[in-house]
Amino acid sequence: MNYFLRAVALSILGIFSSTLLQAQHKHSEAFEEGIILADFHSSIGMYKNRNFVTQRMPLFLGVDYGVSSVFSAGIFGGWNQRTFKDPKFPAYDVNYYFYGGRFSAHMTEYLRKNTVLKFNPRTVDIYATLWGGRQLAKQISFTGGGYLDSGTTSIIGGFVGVRMYSMYRIGVLVEIGAGPYGIINVGICGKF
Repeated sequence: MNYFLRAVALSILGIFSSTLLQAQHKHSEAFEEGIILADFHSSIGMYKNRNFVTQRMPLFLGVDYGVSSVFSAGIFGGWNQRTFKDPKFPAYDVNYYFYGGRFSAHMTEYLRKNTVLKFNPRTVDIYATLWGGRQLAKQISFTGGGYLDSGTTSIIGGFVGVRMYSMYRIGVLVEIGAGPYGIINVGICGKF
């Protein structure tokens, strides 16, 4: 029985290892054509409305596909909640929902060849991203009737960012710019 369990464990380990090696061979670089990039991040921003009482950190999810060896295209969605205090009314919460698309140019290889910056293309992905989409605001009604739509607006922005992979598929991302909600994005990312 003990030999049987060892044989099963070794078989599973062998299958898992060969699958992992094939996946690593397929996408050995931090960015390549055909790769799928996913991220979960939050934004830190500067908000100028003095009526904010509190604000929850916005949360974003995004997925990109490498359409060429330099460019990727993808979608994003997100959520944030702010509490407003108007002197004439009680404080109230507004939920913001974000969705849209983004387009990125990945510059690691260009920087390696044309500058003194010698980033490792297996672990570092430097890119510039343009965001575009919509923001939907929903406010809880005071009458208990559910949510009131407070309107939608277009959102645009651009970031320069870096994804750094410490393990094969998982890493961290940092972006700086002006986007749907913040000026600095920080989060985790993965490649598939």
